[in-house]
Amino acid sequence: MNLTETLFTTGEFAKLCDVKKQTLFHYDEVGILKPEYRNEKGYRFYSLKQMEIFNVIEMLKSLELSLIEIKDFLASRSIAESVQLLNTKEHEIDLKIKQMEQLKESIKNKRNYLKESSEADFSTIKIVELPQTYYLISEDLSQSNIKSSSQLLMNFIKKHHLDFGYPIGVIIKKEDIKNENNDHLANFYTQIEKNRHAPHLVRAAGQYVIAYHEGHDDLLYQTHRKIDAYLQTAGYEIVGDSFEEYAVDEISTDGPDKYVTKISMEVVKY
Repeated sequence: MNLTETLFTTGEFAKLCDVKKQTLFHYDEVGILKPEYRNEKGYRFYSLKQMEIFNVIEMLKSLELSLIEIKDFLASRSIAESVQLLNTKEHEIDLKIKQMEQLKESIKNKRNYLKESSEADFSTIKIVELPQTYYLISEDLSQSNIKSSSQLLMNFIKKHHLDFGYPIGVIIKKEDIKNENNDHLANFYTQIEKNRHAPHLVRAAGQYVIAYHEGHDDLLYQTHRKIDAYLQTAGYEIVGDSFEEYAVDEISTDGPDKYVTKISMEVVKY
């Protein structure tokens, strides 16, 4: 059998591998996949067994190894090194999958918040049953600088990859709410999923008054007064701190006049 009858030209091998001929030329130049044979005119020919080497190269590229790293690996490969490499890459892939799953969850939660806000009735205040909820909170804002505390919380969230798409909010103690000290912030907070990280605060399940405020923070006191009037008429009293969070912020609208703040406080019937 003629040698050329058992080999593939560059074009044939490129078609077999579903790549451009230039890719094979580049692999040859780098030294990771040289042709099986060159004739006297310098034409390249590849064997079928080199398909396996090509597949290995493509797999290593998909694992984000550079061509130089692939060349080094192919030059000194062994079963032990192959197993170690694949173990390392499997771990990296697992981490990326976890990060992508969290990103997907973050997008879903953000979308749900926006949908909830778009459907909110700003003229209605209601009492609802809420489940136990888990939060990370900043240090006490009454004893520290607001800027530094918010930075510490954000750094903590980023460090531990705890961004689940929930907004950053503020806690105002119930005593301050009752005394109309609505600008006396106690803590920043963000919600986290159960078992994702040890929470700083667990808010109990129970009855909560829910209200939405549209507009600048400076006018939040108006919504709090409406809540107070509603609770007196309905026969409820506040027994928990106020959790206030931007359901719609700069990401979704073009100014503070269109911000939507969700207010929730635990209440009981008296």
